[in-house]
Amino acid sequence: MNADEASYFTGFHSWWKRLWLLNLPNKIKIFCWKACKEILPTKLLLFKRNIMGPAVCELCGNQVESVDHALGSCKKIQQQWKTSSLFDVLKRLVNINFVDRLLHVVGFGGQ
Repeated sequence: MNADEASYFTGFHSWWKRLWLLNLPNKIKIFCWKACKEILPTKLLLFKRNIMGPAVCELCGNQVESVDHALGSCKKIQQQWKTSSLFDVLKRLVNINFVDRLLHVVGFGGQ
């Protein structure tokens, strides 16, 4: 492991510790953990494990249903986010991955 990898790992490890210490229900923390690890049962994951196919999003029919797509980049999902009180924050974060959106929403952005 080189210095850059060690520094990244230390920062990421610190982030995980902070996530688990948040005053949130455990089911929310576990959901965030699964999303960040890309182990939510999206169509892409189920396709890769030969459980089902194809991996195309049923809502939009345009892209593969990955974690990032299912939680934010799908146009149909974005319409639902507009009804959320977090929409003002999330609309600025649409073009970044779920982990980075999560960091910003819970106040870890830029750290």
